[in-house]
Amino acid sequence: MGCALTGLAALLLAATAPAAAAAAEPDGPSVTLDCPERVTIGDSCRLIVELAAAPGDRVELPEQASEPGAAVEIVGPQLTRPPSRPTRVRAGFDLHLWATGEVAVPALALRVVPADGPPREVPVPEQKIQVIALLPGGEQQARPLKDPVDLLVPRYWPLAVLGAVLLAALALLRWRLARRRSAGAEPEEPLADHELARSRLEELRGAELVAAGRAGEHFNRVAWILREYIEARFRLARPPVEPGALQRTRRELIEGISQRPRIAPHADLLDGVLGQCDRVRFGKRTVQPDEAEHHLDRALQFVRVTQPSEAPAPVSSARGGGAG
Repeated sequence: MGCALTGLAALLLAATAPAAAAAAEPDGPSVTLDCPERVTIGDSCRLIVELAAAPGDRVELPEQASEPGAAVEIVGPQLTRPPSRPTRVRAGFDLHLWATGEVAVPALALRVVPADGPPREVPVPEQKIQVIALLPGGEQQARPLKDPVDLLVPRYWPLAVLGAVLLAALALLRWRLARRRSAGAEPEEPLADHELARSRLEELRGAELVAAGRAGEHFNRVAWILREYIEARFRLARPPVEPGALQRTRRELIEGISQRPRIAPHADLLDGVLGQCDRVRFGKRTVQPDEAEHHLDRALQFVRVTQPSEAPAPVSSARGGGAG
C-alpha cells in the first residue's frame, strides 16, 4: 500500500512540473539593446524583446513601428522561440539611427493571442540611446550646403562667344587652304600597261608563295597578270561569257594574238609560260622555288619584248601607238 502511494505521488509531481515551470517564468517582457560600444549617426542597433507565450499562442506585432523620416527607423521584427525555453518568444527589431544626441526608441505594443483564452497586451517601454556626431567640434547637424557656383560668370560670356567665332573662322580657313592645295596638285600619272604588269610580277616575286606551299596560287596570279596585260596592251576585248565561266582558253588566246603582227613572234613564249601555269594549277604538279623564279623571269621577258619600243611618252600616246 505504501509503495502504491509513493508511485502515485511521483506521477502527480511529474505531471505538474511543466505547469509549475511555466508559472515560475515571469510574464513581463525582458528588453535588451545590442549596440556598438560607440554609437554614431548612421549606426544600427538591435532591440530584442523576450516575452511569455505558450507554443500554441500567436504573437501580434505593430503594423508600423516607426514613422517615415523619424530619428530611429525600426525594421523587422524577426520572431524566434529559444529551444531551451519553449514558453518564451523572442522578437528582434533592427534600429537605424539617423539623429545625434539622446535618441528615444518609441514604446512598442505587442499582443499575445492564446489558443484558448483572451488576448494579452505586452507593452515595451521606451528606450534611450546616446548617439554621438561624426562632425568636428561636436556639431550635431551638418552645415547647410552653399549655393551653387555659376561657372560661366556673366561678364565673361562675350569672351566665350568671341573665342568660339575665332575657332570656327580658323577651321574654315584651314579647310579652304587644304581644298585649294588639293585642287592645284597635279594628278598622278597612271602607270603604262607594261609598267603595271612588271610591277605586279615583281610584287608576286616578293610574296614567295611557292616557298610557303602555295604554288597553285602563285601560277594562277601569273596567268591572270599576263592575260590582263595582253587585253589592255593590244585591245583584246573579253568575250561575253556566263558569270563564273572562263574568259578565254589558253589556245583561244594564243590564236588571237597570232593575228597581231606586233605580238605574233612571241606567241610561243607566251604559250610556254601559260602552259606551265596550267600544268601546275590543274595538274597539281610539284614546283620548286628556283623553277618558279625561272618561270617568273620568262613572264617578265614576255612583257619586256612586247612593250612599246618608242621612247617614254605619256601613257595615252604610248597606248595609242602600241596597239597593232
